[in-house]
Amino acid sequence: SKACERALKGAGYRSHIHTKGQADRTIPACQQRANGKRSKKRCRVEHIFAAQQAMGGKLVRTIGLARARVKIAMMNIVYNLRRWCWLQAGHIAKRFAIAQNNQANGHGYL
Repeated sequence: SKACERALKGAGYRSHIHTKGQADRTIPACQQRANGKRSKKRCRVEHIFAAQQAMGGKLVRTIGLARARVKIAMMNIVYNLRRWCWLQAGHIAKRFAIAQNNQANGHGYL
């Protein structure tokens, strides 16, 4: 709301709240660009939480704080390993494509 925006500005914060359109008219292009910039930053964090929620991280059913910490730590490790494997697969595929291109052009070995 406008009151929330004013409160943030009065406290010295910049608003990172997305602008929402209405059913009868779309938001202007400048606001769409601003929403896109905000989304680039927010998605890096929100995707992590979504992935952990998909692994059952929404609710921790353990008795004791120590076990809860271990469960959350294990979910973080699994997420990081999955992310690392995904990144490695992308880099390997890219290197393989470059090598194939070089081979086809006679510039090196596969």
